[in-house]
Amino acid sequence: MRLAIFTPLPPERSGIAHYATELLPALSPRHAIDVYTNHPPAAGAAPHGIDAFGAHDFVWKQARTPYDLVVYQLGNATCHDYMWAYLTRYPGLVVLHDGQLHQSRARALLASEREGRYRTEFAFDHPDAPPGVVDLGVEGILGDSLVYVWPMLRLPVASARMVAVHGAWFADRLRRDYPDAGVESIRMGVGDPLPGGAGPEAFRTRGRARLGLTGARRDRVRRPGRRDPREAAAADPARAGRRPGRSPLRTPPPRRSRGEPLRRHAGRGGVR
Repeated sequence: MRLAIFTPLPPERSGIAHYATELLPALSPRHAIDVYTNHPPAAGAAPHGIDAFGAHDFVWKQARTPYDLVVYQLGNATCHDYMWAYLTRYPGLVVLHDGQLHQSRARALLASEREGRYRTEFAFDHPDAPPGVVDLGVEGILGDSLVYVWPMLRLPVASARMVAVHGAWFADRLRRDYPDAGVESIRMGVGDPLPGGAGPEAFRTRGRARLGLTGARRDRVRRPGRRDPREAAAADPARAGRRPGRSPLRTPPPRRSRGEPLRRHAGRGGVR
């Protein structure tokens, strides 16, 4: 197949850019691939044997020799903003890497003074949202949590020929929210970052070793000159479990009711 893949590439500081450098060599033996980035890429940005172009070259290349499939590696970051101009006009496979696109889409539209477009897209994505929500988005005060309530996913999901995600739970959620869309959960397609299928514990152990944190996992990094509480407890078992600066025999004084002074003054004034 001839594939057009829209994805960021290094030196773009993006996890998806680095993921693409691993995935593309795995696909290239079986497919003819052209990669499209936001700007014409630097020489050597794409893996060996794969051609990379600026996104503006896609239109004439697609018109001259149409691709079998257009793939969009879409995430919630500014390095994906350029894809929105193509994904509805040239529908294809949308590989969705984030559970919400509201932050990046709102930022792109509002920064380019297209508030009306933002309001229109939000209304399409979330027709049942309370009227004031879009105003919060315009003011930039939705926060990091509410964007997941209104994730602005409908437009890319509804326009895609197929949507792929890297998790069964996310796929089930999209099928529930967009029952007419084709959604599949797929593997990452690259090697396991934990060699030999090692579990998270082995990964943590290796990371601690690289940082020079030897010994048991619960060993804490402490400031120079500060004594480890466990060492103090071993030296003086009688102090074990005591909070610093508090005698084990000392009991706090009884708390006075805040209403007692008020009742006393009220009684002097004849109020019972």
